[in-house]
Amino acid sequence: MVKNSIIDEISTYDSDMLDRYMQMLNFQIEEQEELNRQLKREDYQENINRITEFVARNKGEIEDKLEKIKEASKRLKNLVNENRDIETKGENYKELLENEENKGLAKQLSDIRKIKDDLFIFLSARNITMPRF
Repeated sequence: MVKNSIIDEISTYDSDMLDRYMQMLNFQIEEQEELNRQLKREDYQENINRITEFVARNKGEIEDKLEKIKEASKRLKNLVNENRDIETKGENYKELLENEENKGLAKQLSDIRKIKDDLFIFLSARNITMPRF
């Protein structure tokens, strides 16, 4: 397997998706600022009521989405493994994968993804949900 393969990076790069990710990032900042203001108000009972209502309203839907995401995750993992096997077998993509310009661009695309992943992990560790684009 070639690290930072241009084939891998091209298949995952989408300029519009990255723009939407940046919009979601800015939206998450706004949400965190609002949460910060609410928490500073120290109206604990209102916060407790809001959480209780959320659980009652969303429990069934969340259980359903959990099952769907498990299924999609399994399918995606199988496809990624199959694609990896196809990419690394034979000589069809060797020249493309070894081209220095392609390697450089693949590295930059990989860096973008790593920054997004690091931020996702940071937020997840603090129980802040943000879609992964």
